[in-house]
Amino acid sequence: MLANISVAAAAPKQTNSKRDKYKKKFAQKRNMPTAFEADAAQLAQEFQEEAPLPKPEELAAQAKAQRQNKRDNKQAKLREIEKDFVPAEIVPEAKPAAVFSIDPTVKEFKDLAISDKLKQILDENGFSKLTEIQRQSIPAILHHRNVVLKSETGSGKTLAYLVPLIEYLSHYSLNTQKIHREESGTMAIIFAPTRELAVQIDVELKRLLKLFYYMVSTTIMGGESASREKARLRKGCVILICTPGRLLYHLQSTECLKLTNLQYMILDEADRMLDLGFEREMNECLELIKAKAKGRFAESRAEIGMDEEERLKTQTFHSDSVKINFVSATMSHEVEALGARLMKDYIKVGFNQPTADGETEATETTEIEDMVSSIPKQVQQFYAEVPTQYRLVYLLAFLYTHQTDKVIVFVSNCELANFLHSLVTQLDFGTIGRRLETAKDEQAAKQIGESQKQLLYRDSVCKLHGDMEHAARKANYFKFEKACQDNQGAVLICTDVASRGLDFKHVEWILQYDLSSQIKEYANRIGRTARIASTGSGLCFVMPQELKYVSTLEKKYKITLSEKSRYRIFQDFEKHFETANPNLKYKFRKLVNIEDKDEQQESLHALRQALTAIMLD
Repeated sequence: MLANISVAAAAPKQTNSKRDKYKKKFAQKRNMPTAFEADAAQLAQEFQEEAPLPKPEELAAQAKAQRQNKRDNKQAKLREIEKDFVPAEIVPEAKPAAVFSIDPTVKEFKDLAISDKLKQILDENGFSKLTEIQRQSIPAILHHRNVVLKSETGSGKTLAYLVPLIEYLSHYSLNTQKIHREESGTMAIIFAPTRELAVQIDVELKRLLKLFYYMVSTTIMGGESASREKARLRKGCVILICTPGRLLYHLQSTECLKLTNLQYMILDEADRMLDLGFEREMNECLELIKAKAKGRFAESRAEIGMDEEERLKTQTFHSDSVKINFVSATMSHEVEALGARLMKDYIKVGFNQPTADGETEATETTEIEDMVSSIPKQVQQFYAEVPTQYRLVYLLAFLYTHQTDKVIVFVSNCELANFLHSLVTQLDFGTIGRRLETAKDEQAAKQIGESQKQLLYRDSVCKLHGDMEHAARKANYFKFEKACQDNQGAVLICTDVASRGLDFKHVEWILQYDLSSQIKEYANRIGRTARIASTGSGLCFVMPQELKYVSTLEKKYKITLSEKSRYRIFQDFEKHFETANPNLKYKFRKLVNIEDKDEQQESLHALRQALTAIMLD
């Protein structure tokens, strides 16, 4: 029994020893390093054997040396191409060709070396005699590839570049390759700074393409439906008239715009495009045109170390196969830089003054002198000193007196243009000074009033400014243009959006209700009259505190404005009003016992009372 007990007691001891053995074995396995730990240990050992890490000062010195080395390599590369690359801003003006000799016998369109078909169209549209700028520029553009054209406003420069364009494409179709709208793609691009100018160019061009059915033209510009423009581009157009912003959109998003056969580019009012802030859009347009018209432009020189903005401003677009016409009223530094990037060799037209023997004499002028000289010589310029509180009534008196004329009124902002347009269209001059003694009740008075309404310009009151919808701008533009062509009385109330490039026929008066602070805008406004050797007049409403404006124009810019008495404006108004209303019971009197000379005019009070009634309604 004791033996059994001893055996039983020894059994647990054996079991514990086996358990300790297994524990020891598992402990050894747990203490064995993994593969990752072994690699880490090996790397740590190698790292300890290497040299110690450099100090922060040494690291900074090494980085500085690397940057300097990189900078030296870049400068070395720039020195290698220094002979070929010079930024456009400092490129000396390319030497123009010899002054183009003008044939004194060329005085009419029939004397030009153009096709009989084009001569027939010009004759049918009433174009017979050449203006001075047309006589100088058309033969030059026909004979030379690149031309820079500078001309005063209203001189007929649109026709000066459209006639050579049509003649060039006509000759190309007959002698090089027949033009087809889909296969040929866009062969000519005309840039315009504003929508109205683009529309005007398109209207003028379509008149000249009457017999050239294969020269399909179209316009793309802001405010139009982009999808409709894409549809027209998909069908194909030979001549494309555009504003820079909308062309940039189609160059980026319209794949069907085909420019592989581009032959001609015209930049109209180039200085105006830069003034309106289109420089970047123009640079991007030209770069994309160069990419789409592969092989038509020379490869640009390298621009190493330049940012995107600087590269766009300095990239060149010289071409031996694309003809370029560059039209500008002034030649500022920015305009000359753009011209130098577009044309390597060119001739200048319009920079020379004709002499008595028909030759030209070169003259150097500044940008300001260019603007002043762009004012037509035959325009008569006046100013009237008008107190601030009476400007509105004097404006309406002036418009009433000139209802048979075409008048453009320039104001400073869109809100004022809307206000004046609404006022002029509602004002009934039939209620002024009329005594309805035969009418015993209000209904009879209303009937008589309706039958005797006298509205200014009837249905020919137009407005034009930048806040209008494109359809409304277009409708007002064509409405005023039609009135001008039909030689009917009309008034256009507008901002400076209409001060440049627009050509309205037979405009007799330019009235500057708000003065412009820049001589450039003054010249552009006054240039809307006296177009192509016709006559015209300009009138500025000057408040007493603005009288220095007149003396500054004369002393600084040699522009003389003759004074027009404001009292004469109201005297003319009274005379025309009494003639139109012979049945009035009384005539306007001069009020007594009033010190203010303006307030002494009874007609002023009558007109002001009618205005108050409209504004209270």
